[in-house]
Amino acid sequence: TTDRSLTQLTNDNYSDENPVWSPDGKYIVFSSDRTSFGRDGFSNLFLYDLETRQIRYLTFGRAHDRTPRFSRYGDKVIFSSDRILGNDSLPTFNLYEVDFSGNGCRLTDYVGGAFEPGFVNDSTAIFTGYEDRNYHIYSQRIKCSSSATDSISLPQELSAHSAWVWFSDTQSQLLSDAPSTS
Repeated sequence: TTDRSLTQLTNDNYSDENPVWSPDGKYIVFSSDRTSFGRDGFSNLFLYDLETRQIRYLTFGRAHDRTPRFSRYGDKVIFSSDRILGNDSLPTFNLYEVDFSGNGCRLTDYVGGAFEPGFVNDSTAIFTGYEDRNYHIYSQRIKCSSSATDSISLPQELSAHSAWVWFSDTQSQLLSDAPSTS
């Protein structure tokens, strides 16, 4: 017989969405509003360790981080986000990549937007892009840029925590306004 019991992995007042298993089955990455920014409709990415049952930040800030996917080896996560970097003036969904420490970069820079990414291999992504008033499927070679304007990282205060902790509105604002540690 097959055990078809339902197991609830998160049990709190937050909206936890887009869960994806790591290739080794040890982690789940998901999008959630479990920050003070969540009250304003924003969501960040979190990593759930199935062995320890701890949740920790992968991304942080006033952004809609969505549809995470693990790389083939499970050491990186690709996702779509409307975060504003560098000289951006308007939020547009583009593809980003982060490692387990929360360090990463923007991979695409499309005006229409890039959504629902996946890894073809470690150097190529497949995704939905919006162009000419329509959605299309694209494939693109990807690599994190060394440009500081395209890099993302967790604030140092978050990097120091091995498990998820709540930050008040004031603390979140201070962290999101702090210079990047990368």
